[in-house]
Amino acid sequence: MHKALDRVYGLDLLRGLCSLLVVFYHLMIWTGHREMYSWGLHGVYIFFALSGASLTLAYKPRFDSGFPLGSFLMLRAARLGPLFALASTIMFAHKWITDDGRIFQAISAGLLSTSLLFGFGNPGTTSLVLGGWSIGVEVVFYLIFPAVLVFAYSRRSYWVLAIVFLVQQAFVELTLSGTSDVKVVWESYTQPLAFMAYFFCGCLIGRYVMSGKSIGPGISRLALLCVMGALVCLSGPSSAATVTGLRGVELFVLSVSASFFAAFIEPRSAVFVKVCEVAGNMSYGLYLLHPIVFLVIKRVAPGLALPYVCLGTLIPAVLIALTLEKYFERPVRGLFRRYIFTPAPA
Repeated sequence: MHKALDRVYGLDLLRGLCSLLVVFYHLMIWTGHREMYSWGLHGVYIFFALSGASLTLAYKPRFDSGFPLGSFLMLRAARLGPLFALASTIMFAHKWITDDGRIFQAISAGLLSTSLLFGFGNPGTTSLVLGGWSIGVEVVFYLIFPAVLVFAYSRRSYWVLAIVFLVQQAFVELTLSGTSDVKVVWESYTQPLAFMAYFFCGCLIGRYVMSGKSIGPGISRLALLCVMGALVCLSGPSSAATVTGLRGVELFVLSVSASFFAAFIEPRSAVFVKVCEVAGNMSYGLYLLHPIVFLVIKRVAPGLALPYVCLGTLIPAVLIALTLEKYFERPVRGLFRRYIFTPAPA
């Protein structure tokens, strides 16, 4: 039986890189610069593949040993819930103060977000937090993860992958038919069905890593660099063109390949280990909080040039993310773990 892997440094590194891609994507469009669609879209989609790989490595051995599904869901809620609730509360307060006439919709969205089940109810429009839709989709994948594992470890797993990918791409093509802008059909598009092949591929990556096979850390680093470079440069002329057609298939393959190669990166120095740890620790907080930091920067110093906006947003967002991870998220997770792993009295 394989040992559970709670931390893979290469996946942490890629998680941090993707969060930076999303941040720069948003900052560029918020300041009126070019919209690099693959940065914002596939920077998020890679998270789904990373999630599938990380969950498989961490929980497949535990499930084989009889780890309860309820405990798994509680641990995942402890991982996502506290910071998401904090970010949602801040955005709710912002809407309340600005009084945009939709306060009751904000209350409804806040209540739904607190449950973390808004992935079942159009997450693209029910999350108070920008980018929070992906958290709703993640929770849906968490709920079906044990079933997904069964298919990922079946003898016909690659046939299942082919079917899942075809269904996903058919959904994307049909949803975006007749439009060049994903935002026009954002509510219909941001559904778990549009991203399930990323998650399933992640589970297959986790299975491959646990098989003990290796491609070598040197090759994996070079391959990841090439793949991420291609992904960054292959942004389409429109958001819809970036996820549909041949370009959409190419970027899907690049996104999954990035996750695959990252899984085999093995830090050879203490400095590289620290870089990977920081990248992983900051990724979730940076992803959720950078829009909030930008709102503050925009109010305090409007009209800043892009380089100053990037520095003024990125540096505080990273510091806040790391601080909250250490002094808020980690203690809350510790409380959950003590509750889950402490045997109940006879």
